[in-house]
Amino acid sequence: RFDEEDKTLAGIKILLDGRIATSNEDGDYVFTNLPPGIYRVYFHLPSLPANYTPITGEQLIRLREQENFFIDFAVTVNGSVSGMVFIDTNANGLFDKNEKPLSWVGVIIDDGRQKVFTDNNGEFYFEGVSLGAHTVTLDPQSLPTGLTIVGHEVKTLFLTEEELDFPDLQFPLVTEER
Repeated sequence: RFDEEDKTLAGIKILLDGRIATSNEDGDYVFTNLPPGIYRVYFHLPSLPANYTPITGEQLIRLREQENFFIDFAVTVNGSVSGMVFIDTNANGLFDKNEKPLSWVGVIIDDGRQKVFTDNNGEFYFEGVSLGAHTVTLDPQSLPTGLTIVGHEVKTLFLTEEELDFPDLQFPLVTEER
């Protein structure tokens, strides 16, 4: 549903059973001179900017004689979260040249909504992350024996339209004797 604070998008194509309409600067699109019938109305996905994901799916409408229909189509903006897991030998919380990245460590976003594993460079990447607050943590069962997280076990971050990507989130690990 369109709310006051929502932004409209121009240049987005909407399809209606083979016909195309393009949204104007107010986000409005129009199909004219349609005979009564049943129609499918949906996004032309290739016209969406790469970081937008549809929220509204295909709509099926029944149009009667002399009837108008108003259908809002919504998208969300997506960002990304990426970072690194490494052994922090000097316990300074930063990745230094001589420190070892860790592969196959499970990284969890939003209490299990999505889980990825670090690559050979200790790096992880979440794509398609919606705007708003998110939590990122490590899967404790995937940590090598004898290592623990330095600092906060749960990292909290906030994605906005101005800052869609949150790169360089670091999870330094130290040996438990420290």
